[in-house]
Amino acid sequence: MTKIFLRLFFCFLLFGVINYSFADKSPETSSKSEEQNLSPEEQYRSLTKLSIENRKIAPASSLIYATEALVIAEQLDNRRYQIEAHNNIGVAQSYSSEYGIALEQFFKALVLLEQENDSNLIAITLNNIGNIYFQSGDKDQAIQYYLRSLEIKEKAGNFKNLSSTLINLGSLYNSKGSYERAVPYISRAIEMIEKESDSSAMSAAWNNLGNTYKQMGDLSKALEVNLKALDISKMRNNEWDIAYISNSIGDILLELKDHKQALAYIQDGLKTAKKINSRDLELYSLRLMTIYYSLTSNYEMFLISFRHYESLSDSIFSEENNRAVAEMQVIYRTGQKEKENAIQKLRIAKEVNLRNSFIFISIIVLVMIAIVYRRYHIKNRINEELERLVRLRTSDLIKSHEHIIRLNETLLTNTIETEERERRRFSEDLHDGLGPLLSTVKIHMELISAKQGQPDEQKKLLQMTSDLIDDAIHSARDIANNLMPNILSDFGLAEAMQVYIEKINAVGALHIKYVNQLRSNRYPKKIELALYRICLELINNTMKHSGAKSIALLLSESTEKIMLHYSDNGTGFDMEDSENSKNGGLGMSNIISRIKSINGKYTINTSKGKAFEMFVEIEIV
Repeated sequence: MTKIFLRLFFCFLLFGVINYSFADKSPETSSKSEEQNLSPEEQYRSLTKLSIENRKIAPASSLIYATEALVIAEQLDNRRYQIEAHNNIGVAQSYSSEYGIALEQFFKALVLLEQENDSNLIAITLNNIGNIYFQSGDKDQAIQYYLRSLEIKEKAGNFKNLSSTLINLGSLYNSKGSYERAVPYISRAIEMIEKESDSSAMSAAWNNLGNTYKQMGDLSKALEVNLKALDISKMRNNEWDIAYISNSIGDILLELKDHKQALAYIQDGLKTAKKINSRDLELYSLRLMTIYYSLTSNYEMFLISFRHYESLSDSIFSEENNRAVAEMQVIYRTGQKEKENAIQKLRIAKEVNLRNSFIFISIIVLVMIAIVYRRYHIKNRINEELERLVRLRTSDLIKSHEHIIRLNETLLTNTIETEERERRRFSEDLHDGLGPLLSTVKIHMELISAKQGQPDEQKKLLQMTSDLIDDAIHSARDIANNLMPNILSDFGLAEAMQVYIEKINAVGALHIKYVNQLRSNRYPKKIELALYRICLELINNTMKHSGAKSIALLLSESTEKIMLHYSDNGTGFDMEDSENSKNGGLGMSNIISRIKSINGKYTINTSKGKAFEMFVEIEIV
């Protein structure tokens, strides 16, 4: 869900960065269907407005309209129209993350602008170029273009547009961690906004400043500034701003450990988000609510909030996919209506649309594969480190005792076998699950291309492709969750164990008494993952081999140490027989290997016919 929270962050914090304002006047006509009866100038203005209106909701459609507007501008030989069209194409490409093509269009506009000698439009285009460099990660280039834009605006006395570039510079320095350099730019932007009486941008600017103070660690100042931003939003009755800033204040209060006040603001944010039906903001509120219940040790409400959070997250993910497919369907229908009026333009539009649709679907699939691969790569690094540690210990222990040599060789063999099983399972999941789905998506895309001029057939194929993408998304999420459980990475060891044990207890065949006495919510990832896998392996061994009916599991903490106490009322086993057995000791050997990989100590008390008990002690580094 990182993507959703980043989207909220850039939508509000960087309100100037994505502000590609260009046209001085809004077109009067917005109906594409009336284009046939309009003059070329009116057609141009209609297409330009359609391009602007579709920037955020349908970037591919916005690109088609802007491209058609450019054709008309060139036919009219109107340089100003051409400049505007190049800028609009660049903006549409930037919303589709085609940063290279976007830069090319903005530079074309800049060349034409130098002939026009319009300093105001040159400054706006330079600001747009800075935005692209910022979005693509080249922050040094972005600074250079922002400063050039700022210098031109100041010389021209264009104070109304000056604040957006100041905010951009402040946000950019924020992203580089240079918070002290960011504050003067944002503060000056606020002065400009107040001077121009631009109340629409006021609350966003103050919230921007508050978040900068939060990043600097000055939580009291961050709270003070955000409260002012909230008052401004309430005076303007801007409910989206109210919901976002309420959550920002709740987040700060959680860090200040003022849990009661934090809950009140988070609940206000959630209530407003539901009122305006903003699902992204609702998800933001639910995440903060889940953290609140975790910090206050209310595990029952934590589980309820977490389930709501997971459910809404999945729902948003599916809606985004359906929206993308619906956008493609609208584009195809629009193309059909234009066929009689401009057959050549329709062919170009369809080719662009098909390419962008394929790119859009490919990006979704590549992002999922990248996430899965990254998690697999992290797991591989952990396993490689584990192998290195086991080899080191084996080498040292060879010099001391022959029995210990055999034991560690067995541990190494078991570790490697476990890794090989994990790699085979991961390979089979990709080959048998995700692979066929992606191959089928590719075939459907080729069929869509082959069905040009048959919108009904294309619509059916698009729906089938959407269903296949849904299946691929779920398959990728399952593979990723097997490599690293989401709840463990998002909320930590204690909550992950709570959710897992709730599921075991719900079955009723075995009862686990779980006691959490950990003082902190989060520990080093390596320790959390190892302890989580150790607990699951112990529970699995009990269920498979001991015949036990109950388990007691205690997680506690002393000075710089985490302690695990595990016991069951099963039949136990003989440790020596288990170690000498060819396969019988694999489960315990894996557990011991994991403990040693994080420099832990352990004690086992058990024998045949006697209950099993294990103590584990891990130093917190």
